[in-house]
Amino acid sequence: MNKRKLALGEIKKRSVDLLAVFDEYCIENDLTYWMSYGTLIGAARHAGFIPWDDDVDLMMPLEDYKRLLYLVNVEGVSLPAPYRIASTSIPYPSSPHHIWFPKVYDTSTCCKWGGGFRKGADLEMGVWLDIFPLVGTEATGTPSSSAEKFEKYQRKAESCLFDVEGKRNALRALTARLWGYEHWNQAYENLLLQQREMTGSEFVFDTTYPKVVYKTEWFEDTLRLPFEGIELPAPARFDEVLSAYYGDWRTLPPEKERVVAHACDFYEV
Repeated sequence: MNKRKLALGEIKKRSVDLLAVFDEYCIENDLTYWMSYGTLIGAARHAGFIPWDDDVDLMMPLEDYKRLLYLVNVEGVSLPAPYRIASTSIPYPSSPHHIWFPKVYDTSTCCKWGGGFRKGADLEMGVWLDIFPLVGTEATGTPSSSAEKFEKYQRKAESCLFDVEGKRNALRALTARLWGYEHWNQAYENLLLQQREMTGSEFVFDTTYPKVVYKTEWFEDTLRLPFEGIELPAPARFDEVLSAYYGDWRTLPPEKERVVAHACDFYEV
C-alpha cells in the first residue's frame, strides 16, 4: 500500500474535523446525539480524547436515527464530501456497510486491518465516528427481551468478518459465513427498527451492548463539554451514565491497559 500512514495525532485531528461537521449537521437538522463511552470519558476527564484512544463513540435516540435515515435516503440531505454517513439502511453502490451499527466516515482516508480480520473481507473504511442507537425497554429496567437476538446477530456478523479460535467456534463461524455478514447486519437492523423509541420509555439500552440499561431521565437534559477545542453534547447526568457501564470511570486504568483499542492503521487516500 503506497499511501502515507497517519500518526495517532493525525487520526485524532481528522476525527475532530469530522465531529465538528457532524455536530453542525445535527444542529441544522434538529437531531439529538451525545458523546458516549470512551469519548464521553475523554471529554469529562481530559477535555478531549483519552490519550491512547483512536476513535469516537456517539449515542443517538432511535427516533433520531430514523430521522437521519429519512434525511439521507429520502430528502438527500447528507454530509459534504469527503464525509459519508453509513448504515445498513443507507444504500451505497460500491460497498455494503460492514458493521451492524451506523458510522460516519472520512472517505479521504482508508483503513488497513491487522491480525484477526479475515482475508478477502475487502471493505471501504476510513477514520470514523461510531453511532450507537438508544432504544426503549420494559419499565422493569431489565435488559430487553430482544437483547439475546441483538447479541446473536452481532456474533454471527463478527464471525463473517474476523478470524475465530477453537474448533467449536470455527464450526459456528462456518454456518454464519454461509449467509454472509450482510445477512446478519440486515437481521440486526430489522430488529433495531422494530424497537420501542426512547421517547416515552422509562429505561433505554444501546443495542450493541444490550445488557446495560440506563434511566431515560439521565438523558433528559444536555450540556456541551469541551472536546479538543470544540464543544460537543453530553448527557447532563453523564456521571450516572458512565458509572452504569464502567463503574469507577474516573480512575485511570493500569498503565499496561492504556493501549489503542483497534488493530488497524489509517492512511491517506
